[in-house]
Amino acid sequence: MKRLKLFLLFCLFMFFYIGSPVHAQETEIISDDTTEEIQQLDSKNMDPDTTQEQPVEEDPLSETQADLTYQTDVQSAGWQAPRSTDQVAGTIGKAKRIEALKIYVASSLEGSVEYRTHVQNIGWTGWSRDGQLSGSSGKGLRLEAVQIRLTEKLAEMYVIQYRVHCQDYGWLGWAADGQYAGTQGYGKRMEAIQIRLVKRESAIPVSDRPIFYAPYIRYQTHVQTYGWQNPKIDGQMAGTTGKSKRLEAIRLNLVDPNLKGHIQYRTHVQSIGWQDWKQDGQLAGTTGKSKQVEAIQIRLDGQIAEDYDVYYRGHVKDYGWLEWTSNGMISGTTGCGKQMESLQIKLIKKTNAKLNGGNTVSYLNKNTGYYGNTIVTGWNKINQSFYYFDSKGNMVTRQVIDGYYLMANGKRLDLSGLKKQLQDYIHKHQLKGESWSFSLLINQADSMMCSMNSHSMPAASVIKLFVMATVYDNYKPLCKKYGKSNIDNNLKSMITVSDNDAWGYLLRCLGGGKRSKGKTAVRKWCVDHGYSDTLRIETWKENNTTVNDVTHFLEALYQKKYAYSSQMISLLNHQTRTWKIPAGLPSSVRSGNKTGELDNVQNDAAIIYAPKKTYFLTIMSNKVKDGYHAIGMIRKMSSITYKYLQKRL
Repeated sequence: MKRLKLFLLFCLFMFFYIGSPVHAQETEIISDDTTEEIQQLDSKNMDPDTTQEQPVEEDPLSETQADLTYQTDVQSAGWQAPRSTDQVAGTIGKAKRIEALKIYVASSLEGSVEYRTHVQNIGWTGWSRDGQLSGSSGKGLRLEAVQIRLTEKLAEMYVIQYRVHCQDYGWLGWAADGQYAGTQGYGKRMEAIQIRLVKRESAIPVSDRPIFYAPYIRYQTHVQTYGWQNPKIDGQMAGTTGKSKRLEAIRLNLVDPNLKGHIQYRTHVQSIGWQDWKQDGQLAGTTGKSKQVEAIQIRLDGQIAEDYDVYYRGHVKDYGWLEWTSNGMISGTTGCGKQMESLQIKLIKKTNAKLNGGNTVSYLNKNTGYYGNTIVTGWNKINQSFYYFDSKGNMVTRQVIDGYYLMANGKRLDLSGLKKQLQDYIHKHQLKGESWSFSLLINQADSMMCSMNSHSMPAASVIKLFVMATVYDNYKPLCKKYGKSNIDNNLKSMITVSDNDAWGYLLRCLGGGKRSKGKTAVRKWCVDHGYSDTLRIETWKENNTTVNDVTHFLEALYQKKYAYSSQMISLLNHQTRTWKIPAGLPSSVRSGNKTGELDNVQNDAAIIYAPKKTYFLTIMSNKVKDGYHAIGMIRKMSSITYKYLQKRL
């Protein structure tokens, strides 16, 4: 028994002896340095007082390093070599777009680098991280903006700063920790980028230069015959003016991603009325139904409504631009059957000055005028022209009030005396079988001021006014097909010297080689623009028009309601055949005119830049017995009109 106990004690001793760390050299090799560290640790553990003297250790994260690399895919060059902190990736001065981006941070810290990009035709991508590709590669699409941020412990230790070099803007300011950098909504390419990691406690101050450019708002209109137009931004005109094309639908978006909230809108549509509210890019109105938008309301929702006002105004058929209105009030017309033709929208910070375009009517409900929600009375302006509203806010649409014509400035003008003088003057010639017509319109007056015998008559070369307008409405495609110099030279000859060969050439151009088709194109232009009595089908064999159509056309040119109005007025002002209406004016008074004559026809139409007010005058005759005498009569009628107006305006 004793032997057994001694054997067990021996085995236990050998077990502890062989298994101790000091004697395990056969199974584990311990370096001298490690042995020394263990001995030091053992000695400290044997002395309890040493733990009190041991200094507090620093946070091991404070010594952790993070290495940044980034790489860009550049137009026509492909992927560049990786760059490190503060180095430029991309190109400068070569007009080359960055198409994709990769970013990587090597660190023992927990966390990642995350980034996303704004890509041409795509918008903001989802977030990529730790070397993943953001953007597109091989698709020819530009990067326009970027966001970069850190996560977890990496974000606690470091700030990530970055700046971009953009087309037309150059280097923008430094952004940091997820801020937007670059541009959005302007179609500008990102050409280069710099990125840096900075320890948070020693972050480098950034400059006060802008880091990001974006429009506040983008809007797109669907227009009769044209369809969806290109988007417009921040107060630009969307739609058309001077072409009698209706708006049919609209889409609105907030663009700047720093704006928090929504934009909401609804439209009043022909035969439908007010539609439901839409927001953030949804379609309001209709497409493919040929229905006109007549009015619109726009408002903001969310945080943005506390910081900004939304202003907008509509351009309406027959009235032009209405006044700016805001924040959900109505712009346009209802119950009037008037199409909205264009639109402007902009956001304005509440601390900034409010918009006022100089008009006072922003909305018409049938004949009742409003500015915002307030009924207007008396004389009020619409598109720089004055209209009269009675005590109930209803627009007075009659040409005469209390026996007087309404002037644009509210002044009464009695034209009955002028009309009587002219009637008396031509009376004896009418008894001989001659036919005379007369039309006078004063600039910015609200209606035809004086007209007599406005019926269809031979236009002779006065018809060239409408040919000129049709050519200019198709100016670019005609220039491309037939040459700009050919079109310009023939327009000049047709108007300034009344060249019939030039007239025939331009008609053939409009008709694709056939003059009859060109004449059809001119007729269509006249109908589309409200000159329905010009080139009527029942008298198709001859060129015909009325004095009212011609006078209204001259006023429209002067008001610049058509594309190339200035060029057309310039041609009239360089007229060489000035022996009719211009010859009845004082030599100091300028005018622009277009004559027309046949064997028994003498016509003239003119813009007269009189000292007190510009006016438009058309005189036409038919079946005249003596052409030279008829020319003298036109001069005399011009003189009578000028003297009468200068005394009373």
